[in-house]
Amino acid sequence: MKKPLYGREGANVLIVRDGAVAERRDGPCGAEGHVRQALAELPGFDGRRALVGS
Repeated sequence: MKKPLYGREGANVLIVRDGAVAERRDGPCGAEGHVRQALAELPGFDGRRALVGS
């Protein structure tokens, strides 16, 4: 995954799986540079994924 240093709400995020772009979100962030990190998939329960924001 590639994302901006100072991003919000998934803006300007690029997700690559097996060498192919899986998701791309354009937006206003990214002029400050980007970081790359491993993608941590959320566990699935009956086809749904829970995420609790805090």
